[in-house]
Amino acid sequence: MVPDVRLDWEDGASDARFLSAHGIPGVVWGADGDQSQHSDDEHVAVESITRLYGALDQFLDACRNMPSPERPQPKTRS
Repeated sequence: MVPDVRLDWEDGASDARFLSAHGIPGVVWGADGDQSQHSDDEHVAVESITRLYGALDQFLDACRNMPSPERPQPKTRS
């Protein structure tokens, strides 16, 4: 888990709702806006952008280190 990242649940209008309706879990994530989306006071908490960047950076680093058919992991010596 990434420090200072909060797991939460929000009802929203993402496409994940279509997957969820069929029992398929999904992830919707982004900067924290104190649940102000689509309101007259819509905003983003600036410090949450830094946390979001850190989480995304760690996720992408982990993805880069995953083996794939196009980029197999080097063989280790026994």
